[in-house]
Amino acid sequence: MINSTCGIELEMPVVDLGTGESTAMKYCEHTKFDNGFNLPELSIGPVESLNGLNKRINIKLIKLSNHLRCSGLGLVNFSEHPYVNISPELYHKMCIPRPIYQYWRNIRGWDHSCGIDAKAQMSPSFGVSAKRAVDALNIMIGFASAFIAIYANSPFEGGQVTEYIENRLTLWTRMFEHCNYPSDRNAGQRTVYFTSLKDYFQWIYGDNFIHALPGTYSHYKACGDVYAPVSPVTYDDFFASRGVDAIGIIRGEKRFIEPVVYHQEYYQFSKFTDARIRFVLKDIYRPSEFMNKLDNFDHIAENIYIEMRAPGNNLPDQFIRQTAGDKVADSVVISVCALMKGLLINMDEALKHLPDDFSELKTIAMEMSMANGRLRDFAAKAIEIAHDGLADCDKWMLAYPEYVVDTGLSNGMRGKQDYLAGKSLKDIVLDRVLVV
Repeated sequence: MINSTCGIELEMPVVDLGTGESTAMKYCEHTKFDNGFNLPELSIGPVESLNGLNKRINIKLIKLSNHLRCSGLGLVNFSEHPYVNISPELYHKMCIPRPIYQYWRNIRGWDHSCGIDAKAQMSPSFGVSAKRAVDALNIMIGFASAFIAIYANSPFEGGQVTEYIENRLTLWTRMFEHCNYPSDRNAGQRTVYFTSLKDYFQWIYGDNFIHALPGTYSHYKACGDVYAPVSPVTYDDFFASRGVDAIGIIRGEKRFIEPVVYHQEYYQFSKFTDARIRFVLKDIYRPSEFMNKLDNFDHIAENIYIEMRAPGNNLPDQFIRQTAGDKVADSVVISVCALMKGLLINMDEALKHLPDDFSELKTIAMEMSMANGRLRDFAAKAIEIAHDGLADCDKWMLAYPEYVVDTGLSNGMRGKQDYLAGKSLKDIVLDRVLVV
């Protein structure tokens, strides 16, 4: 494989250290935000080695944690805050005012508010070649249930125990439940493996309706305004057209927007599945030629990598440090990157173990985590394959997943056990503050 760089995006709930409540934080130099002011996001990498990535993660976490403590705030070891009551008032207070969110709410009919309770993922990434990109993607989709079972960490919502250990991943079904465009209903799920790059991009683009267009060459979360087509148009039709009339969501400005190569790069966000192929495109072809260029994807694309989105946020807390030791605690965050890298380095072996029923296994992982014997065995197999793919100096980074499989207890299962034993949600949250 080439371009074997690694990185991670970390989303982490921020809480008041006095009340444990989900809290909005101010803009600062140490972090960006995901969808809300209560959900800071660190974007780290790409770097050449897991060791280098781990050092950067620790530096970033220490700086952000120290900054928050000055305001009586902290980061907590959950992938969804346990007792946020979502309301229109809370959503208005917490939501980052991005034009794309207004477009999703008002035009596409998405319930963007259902993620405002600090639903937080760990999103590792790993560089791949164009030739093996689909294999790498299928491995991450196929092993998603193992990642979910290991890192499940959201058994509560709105102050109640849910039927899941990883409730966070119910987000996508709920967000798209009342969507205005039928093609959006599959935007958060995939039930079969991909057969080729053409299969993947036909699924991403094809006869799905395009999202609002950027006014500039910007990331979809960074646009000053976005432009909704006057009439809905599919990706295939848009890329083959001269352009579309569109209206700005914020300012109401009318524009005629012609398709350009950058639009195909911009729209790579438009599916919210457990893993995605990410890339930068070279402006050396016409948008209508894209599908015919996929046999030589490495000629038109660079910086190709796989983004993994299934694992929930996990952080080292006092319990993990005291009971499992520093080695396990120090590996909690970097382990998700090591597990991904090991599987993709040992790709040919990983491909032999892809489950046919990966979609059903995902649901079981969300519901049961390590309590399901088949999933516990599957997670152990994922660790074994990854272990063989890692350099000796990186194998220690699998200590946390090994600990979870050995004990049969994920962070989410521990949280639920504590609650059923009589511990208050406030105390559970405050006992789970990050300890770097």
